[in-house]
Amino acid sequence: LTEDVNLAGEQLEEISFGATFDGKGYAITGLKGQLFNVLTGTIKNVALFDCIRLYNEGIIAYQTGEGNLIENVFISMTDAGKQYSGVFRQINVDVNFKNVIIVAKTNRDNLDHGYVSGISFPNRKIINDNCYFIVENEDFLPVGLRSGSSFVENETDSKAMLSGNYKQYNTVDEFKLDTQKTLSSELTNLYNKYSLDSEAIAISSVEDFEKIPANSAKEYYLTTDIDFELATSPLSTVNFAGTLDGRGYA
Repeated sequence: LTEDVNLAGEQLEEISFGATFDGKGYAITGLKGQLFNVLTGTIKNVALFDCIRLYNEGIIAYQTGEGNLIENVFISMTDAGKQYSGVFRQINVDVNFKNVIIVAKTNRDNLDHGYVSGISFPNRKIINDNCYFIVENEDFLPVGLRSGSSFVENETDSKAMLSGNYKQYNTVDEFKLDTQKTLSSELTNLYNKYSLDSEAIAISSVEDFEKIPANSAKEYYLTTDIDFELATSPLSTVNFAGTLDGRGYA
C-alpha cells in the first residue's frame, strides 16, 4: 500500500494469493467479506479495521494454504449476516500468526463461529508468536464448532488449537495495561494509529458532522476526506467536548 484504502463496504473479487502483501503501515477499512480466497503467501504491516464478517467468508481469506503467514497485522471486526467466520472461513492447514492483534466483537452467544476461523479440520494449530486477542464475549471461541461433521466439534478442541506465545483479554483496557512495553514497534504504530479504544463513531460525510450533538464528549473518527463545500446549508455551531481523530484524512 502507498496510502490508506477505504473500501466503503465494497466486496472484492476473490483470488488466491501466494505472494507478499506489504501494507507499509497503512490500513484497509470498510472491508465487507474477504480479501482473498486461499492464502499461501504473507500479509504484513497492515491494519484491517471496521471489517464486517459475512456468512461463509473470512476477513483475510476463505481458507488457509501451505506457507501462510500473518505478520505485524492489526484486525478489528464486527458481525453481519447469520453465520460468521473470523480471519478465515476455514482452516485447512496450520495458521501462522506473528505480532498480530485481533479485536473481535460479537453479539452472538452460540458457538458456530470463531474469531480466527469459522470452522477447522481437526488437529490443526493456530501457531502464535507474540499475539494478542481481545474478545469481549467469553463464549466467542477461536474456531467455530460443527457437531456431527468432520470439523472441530467441541469447545476444548477449539481452545486447544491456540499454541505458542499469545494472550487473550476481555477488554481493551486489560490489553493496554498489560502490553505497554511488550508490543513490537511495528504493531504499536499500527494499533496506536488505527485502534478504536472506545465506542467511537465513524464520520464519513457532512451529514454525519451535522448529527454530532451539542457538548458531545464521545469519540469520533474520519473514514474519508470530507468536503464541506458539498454541504447544502451552513453547519450548526455547537460546543464540542469530545475527540475527533482524523486518521490521516482531511
